[in-house]
Amino acid sequence: MVKTFLPGDLPTMKVIDDIYSKLSENVLKEIQGEQLQCKYKNDAIFLDTKEKIKTFLLSKNFYEYKFNEEGNFYQDLIYLHGNIKVDNLLSGNTDSEEIKVFLRKYPKEEYGKEYDILETGYKGKKISEIRQQENDSFPESAEYQLIKKAFDYGKIHADDRNSILNAMDVPVCPYCNMNYTMKYGKERNAADIDHFYIKSRYPQYALCLYNFVPACPVCNSKLKGKKDTTRQTHVFPHEESYGKEAEFEILNLIELSSGKSEKAELKLINHGNNPKIDNSVETFKINELYDFHSSYAKDLLDKVWIYNDSYMEELKRFISEKSEDIKGIKDIKELIFGRDEPEEIYARKSLGKLRMDLLRQLGVYE
Repeated sequence: MVKTFLPGDLPTMKVIDDIYSKLSENVLKEIQGEQLQCKYKNDAIFLDTKEKIKTFLLSKNFYEYKFNEEGNFYQDLIYLHGNIKVDNLLSGNTDSEEIKVFLRKYPKEEYGKEYDILETGYKGKKISEIRQQENDSFPESAEYQLIKKAFDYGKIHADDRNSILNAMDVPVCPYCNMNYTMKYGKERNAADIDHFYIKSRYPQYALCLYNFVPACPVCNSKLKGKKDTTRQTHVFPHEESYGKEAEFEILNLIELSSGKSEKAELKLINHGNNPKIDNSVETFKINELYDFHSSYAKDLLDKVWIYNDSYMEELKRFISEKSEDIKGIKDIKELIFGRDEPEEIYARKSLGKLRMDLLRQLGVYE
C-alpha cells in the first residue's frame, strides 16, 4: 500500500555489513567445492567467493539473479491453479493459457522423466491435491538441494533479525498501513520479516536483504501466508506504492450528507485498474480491514462540515491576531486536520494514507 522508504545507506550500515559478512561466510562454507551458478542481466556468475555472495544478498535488484532451478519443474507445477488436472497436462488437450505456458516452458521431449512421474503417481488428481503434499515426494536436483541448504533462512539469528528490522526503520506495516511494527525495548521489534518472494518457491532469495519486508503479523501470517507474490503480480513496497493510482473514498457522501446513512462506506478505488494493486488489495484484504475504520471516516467528514470555508475565514482572522505563525487558510487547515504530508511522511503513520486520501476527496487538500 505504501512505500517503505528505507535508509539510503542501509547496505553499508555497520550492523548490516557485519550481519551479511557473517552470512556470506556461512553460505560460502555450504557451497565450498560446488558449482553454484546464476545469471545476472544475462552474464553468467559463479557464487564462489564471499564478496560475490555478499553482493548478491545485498543487491536491491536481487530478483535479477536467475538461478538454474528458479524454473524448477515441480515448484512451478504446484503453483498452477488448484483446479487444473494432471490429465490435462499429460494430454496437452486444453484451452487453458496457464497450461499452455507451462507446456511451452517444460516440453515433454526435454522433461520426459518428470512427466513419467506424473503419469505413474498423480494421474487423475488436481494440482490442489498435489499441493497438499507439500511436494515432499518430488525429486529435487542436487543443485536445488544446494540452493535450499546454502540460503537457509535459519542462518539468521533472532537477534540479527531484530537488528535488520531496526535498521530498516519501518514503523508501520507497508501492506496495510494500519498496524505498528516499530522497535521496542533495547533491541526488539514488533514486526515480522515477510519474504516478498516466498521461501518455499524461491529459496535462493531467502536471505536477500531487499526481499525482507517489515510487516505486521496479521498481514504476514494470517493474510499472506504462503501466497506467491512477485514484482509482476503484486505491489512491491521497496519500489512501489498505491500512491494516487489507488485512493480511499467515501462512496456514500450524499447519503451521509442528507442523514440517510450513519455509516461511511469506505473503498479503495483503483483508478487505473492496475492488476498488481487489485492482487495486493485481495491478498491483504484491504477493503475488508478498512471497513472497521468507517467511524474514522465519518468523524473526519463531520469535522470538514463543521470547519467550512466561512468558519475557516473567521478562525483565520481571530487566530492571526493571536499568533504570527498562523498566516493563512492552509495554516488553519493543518492546525485542525493535520499537515498536508507527502507519502514519505504519512507512510510512517498508522492510517496515514486513509487520512490523506479522504482529505483530498473532501477538498481539504489538493
